[in-house]
Amino acid sequence: MPTCRRRPVIGSPSAPRAASVAIRRPISAALPRRARRVAETHSVAEIVAMIQARHPPAWDLLNGRLIGYDETLRRATMEWLAETRHCHSVPGHPRGGIVQGGIVTGWLDAAMATACHFLSDPGTSVASLEIKVAFLLAAHPGTYRSYGKVVRIGRTIAFLEAELRDADDRLIATASSTAAVRAAK
Repeated sequence: MPTCRRRPVIGSPSAPRAASVAIRRPISAALPRRARRVAETHSVAEIVAMIQARHPPAWDLLNGRLIGYDETLRRATMEWLAETRHCHSVPGHPRGGIVQGGIVTGWLDAAMATACHFLSDPGTSVASLEIKVAFLLAAHPGTYRSYGKVVRIGRTIAFLEAELRDADDRLIATASSTAAVRAAK
């Protein structure tokens, strides 16, 4: 009759030890080589200006612009102006309507992708694989800021987060996303 051998419990004296220890590298070392060169030769303000100059046409449709990037937090800040054309439920609404959820999702998605561009090679494309949005308060016509952050970025996949705040700094919506990162050829 065959006998079963039990596996040792992790942490017990008979358990095998890990062959290697993870070494932490500084954030700059994790950047792709070309992205490091851009970061070393251009200031954040110059990179913001470059991205703003060649921004996607969707930013015009969504009425937004990139206003900054915080290197410490690895967070992009974008500003959006919601108009009645972005709203549903407009006729007779006391606050001018409610911004359609797809518009809010677009604002959050743009901030997350832009944050990813700061940690990628120039010309890299960022495509959302999945997005989860939590709508906490209704958005109405007015000015909003979205803050996109890179949680973790690898060679081909990035994990991103964002939040949307109104002019009074109230949290309107949050998002998390998994995105495909493809280097320019």
